[in-house]
Amino acid sequence: MPETVQEYTQRLLSHVEGKDALRQQQTAPKKLAALIKGKKKDRLTRRPAPGKWSVAEIPAHLADSELATSWRLRQILSTNAVPIQAL
Repeated sequence: MPETVQEYTQRLLSHVEGKDALRQQQTAPKKLAALIKGKKKDRLTRRPAPGKWSVAEIPAHLADSELATSWRLRQILSTNAVPIQAL
């Protein structure tokens, strides 16, 4: 049975529980770079199982999420009562 939204949220939050969120965000790029450094392209782009993301797709998703979040934040800060699109 797939996890619920609440279970998914709790699982994600458990990875940073008790840690400084800004510090985690600041150190993430170097950690990601160190993890993929020297790995061959075929290893980074291979999906481990059907429906699972490859290593290369994860940082791409993080970059997309950062762009979307920063756009939403700029809209919130620059406009009164701006409607925010989910996706």
